[in-house]
Amino acid sequence: MLKEIKEIQRQIEIASMVYEKPNFYSEFELAELFKTSPTTIRRDLKALRTIGADIHSRKNKLVAYFSIRNLNKLISSYYAISSPLEFKNLTLLKNKFKEKTLSMFINILKAIRDKHEVQLIYRFSPESEKYTKIIYPIYLIDGGKSFYLITYENHDLKIFRLETLEEIKVLKTRYKIDIPPLAEIFRNSWGIYTGGEEIKAILKFNRNMDGYVDQKQWMTEQEVEYVNDGIIIKMKVKLSYEFVSWVMGWGDKVEVIAPVKLKEEVLRRASSIIKKYNESNKANKRPLLLVT
Repeated sequence: MLKEIKEIQRQIEIASMVYEKPNFYSEFELAELFKTSPTTIRRDLKALRTIGADIHSRKNKLVAYFSIRNLNKLISSYYAISSPLEFKNLTLLKNKFKEKTLSMFINILKAIRDKHEVQLIYRFSPESEKYTKIIYPIYLIDGGKSFYLITYENHDLKIFRLETLEEIKVLKTRYKIDIPPLAEIFRNSWGIYTGGEEIKAILKFNRNMDGYVDQKQWMTEQEVEYVNDGIIIKMKVKLSYEFVSWVMGWGDKVEVIAPVKLKEEVLRRASSIIKKYNESNKANKRPLLLVT
């Protein structure tokens, strides 16, 4: 097993070197660098091609072209075998699924790998009724606090939190659909949910946020502009509950410049919060919060 892991690590390292420096390495130079034979390097290149890595020789020098999907596959594979994964909410899942925890993950991942239909039994909350669906599982992703199963149901995209599942049954029937890249599914989405109207958000942050907000690529389509009294960030994003919550989380360190509907939603929520606390303070005979 250790030998196979080392082979996969070497193959991905070869891919990274060739991708970074096209027309630089030959099979013989790689063999010398990795202290192995040219025959082994040829086997490594063949193995990379079988997973979709477009890597080939041009005048005895190697060139590589990777799609986003294959680049993701190479990075995630290397990460998985090189660094131990720690899932934040695994304890919560184990409390629910108990001895079925491992088989739950295995069954889902096998169904995704082999493109098998799956029957899910789930409920939205512990008190709600159970629902049954036949779905096509396409991705399982770690959203930080929860795992999410990305699926198709009758060609409509559906997302399930793993905690909502009661039972999963892998069916014998297979599905045949073109699976879009994950980046395409979540294009311009903020967080895990894919809905919401697409907007061009313009946010102005305080200059003391320099290094906190301007150095991170929040969205694919993003611009950063430095002005005398702040940092302007423009981004194309879907207007969602998650995004508005993120904006409000910065408090008075950010101002919404555009669009108007984003500004109005922030004001509506802020007013609702103040009203709630004022009602609570009034009931407890405390001073009311003032808005100036």
